[in-house]
Amino acid sequence: MNLRLTALSVYFPGALKGEGLRKLFQLTADAFRAPMPDIDRLSHPEKLRAYARFTQEQTQQVKSEDVDPLKERLFRNSRQMGIELREQLHVGTFGESLTAARLLYRALGIDFRSNEKGEVEIKRCYFSEFYSGQVCRLISSLDEGLMAGLSDGGRLSFRTRITEGHSCCLAKVEFGKQER
Repeated sequence: MNLRLTALSVYFPGALKGEGLRKLFQLTADAFRAPMPDIDRLSHPEKLRAYARFTQEQTQQVKSEDVDPLKERLFRNSRQMGIELREQLHVGTFGESLTAARLLYRALGIDFRSNEKGEVEIKRCYFSEFYSGQVCRLISSLDEGLMAGLSDGGRLSFRTRITEGHSCCLAKVEFGKQER
């Protein structure tokens, strides 16, 4: 059992949440090639709201010909974050990568549940109150990159989304390089 993940399951320090959200904000702003708003004096809930509004506003300004390059930058940046988190948290198995994802998403107000087959269900997502289906599909490149980094090459793909009128998001993480 991974002791770091077990400890984070019991207690996820607020400072760690803030640092993680700041990194996510920065890598997202970098992918959009936009300045990051000043969030230093905001509480965690205010930072989440600021992030949701920022990504929503930035996405609405994207021209159709810029969508694919933007998705690639979002994926690449968040994949690097996932790789760093995999190393910091000593994630060594596919199951541990799913546990790490659950903990990280919980800090973002996302109820991420998965099983050993890599099937994912999200019944509650903080961002679904802000995002349209189109915004969610674009921003999901972050989720895909993060899971690729955490799982050492796993591939996350969504089948349904709350933002498209479904009761929950359903997705699947295909195994990457790691053994089951």
